[in-house]
Formats: sequence, C-alpha cells, structure tokens
Amino acid sequence: MLQELCDALQPFNEATNFLQSNNKGARYGFLWECLPMIEWLLLTLETLKEEKGIRDRIGLSANNAWNKIKKYYEVTDLSPYYVAAIVLNPTHKWRYFDIHWKNNKYWISEAKKQMKALWSRYKIQHKHAVDEEELLPAAKFSPKKGLFKSFLACGQSTGNEDEAADEYMAYCQLPALKLTPQNLIT
Repeated sequence: MLQELCDALQPFNEATNFLQSNNKGARYGFLWECLPMIEWLLLTLETLKEEKGIRDRIGLSANNAWNKIKKYYEVTDLSPYYVAAIVLNPTHKWRYFDIHWKNNKYWISEAKKQMKALWSRYKIQHKHAVDEEELLPAAKFSPKKGLFKSFLACGQSTGNEDEAADEYMAYCQLPALKLTPQNLIT
C-alpha cells in the first residue's frame, strides 16, 4: 500500500523538482512550463484513475486531485500569456499544441486567435522576414530527460517557407529547436 502511494505521488515530486530546477536563481518556474505541466499531471491522474478505479482509495484520491487540477487548468483560458509563453519558446512554438491538442482543434484555433490579438497589441512591422541566425543564436545543448521531459519532447517542426510580414510570423516560420539551449534557461 505504501509503495502504491509513493508511486502515485511520484509525478507530483517530478513536477515540483522540474519546475524548481530549471529556473536557477529565481523564485518561480517559467510560465511556458505551467500549461504543459498541468496537462501532464491531468493525463497521469486520468491513467491512475482508470487503473485503480474509483472504489480504491488511491483511485479516489487521483479523481479528487484531477478535479482540483482541472479547475486551475480552466483558469489558464482567461489569459493568453500561457499560450504565448509556449509559442514563444523556440523548442515548442505551435508544434506543442499541434501534438498535445490534436484532438481539440477548436482549442488550437481559439489559442491562435488569442495569440493574434495579443501580438497585434505588441507588433512591430518589418519589411523583410528575419533570418534564423538573427532569432536563434548558436547555443550548447544539454539534454536531460525524465518522464515529463519525454512528454514535452515534440521534435522539430518543418516550418513554413513563405516570407513573413512581421517578426512574429517570421519566428513562427522557423522550425522549432530540438532541445532547449542552456543559455535560454539560466
């Protein structure tokens, strides 16, 4: 029973350690990590609920935790900054949503509307698309994968070859990075 409880709590331990360890010298995690972490915990709890069943104490606890986390997940809809943080992370961009929200196309279209509205408030027009070298300086990579990092790993997107009208569009056309540059998170 104790081992089952320990196993059930392991994702929360991983989530806590992941959010604390990536943002060295700061007091809080990165905003882009919030939505994927909540989604990963919800998915993990759904699996645990199905395995244990609602009559099992751990299954019931997983159900209660899922309901509580779902409330916080729904609150993220109130702000476009959660989506923007993921989209503006060069390792994810829209590819994160294409993979993890593939069964919820409506969510993706709504997120794109929110991002477009947010960008229009901050947009700076450019006559030419920005070169990849200007946006993404060379960096050394240090891959470390745990269960959550495996969930996040989305691969590299193919990008769009059309020339963009502004910096955000140019950024979106570039392929997502395969790994997070160390200087991006330190």
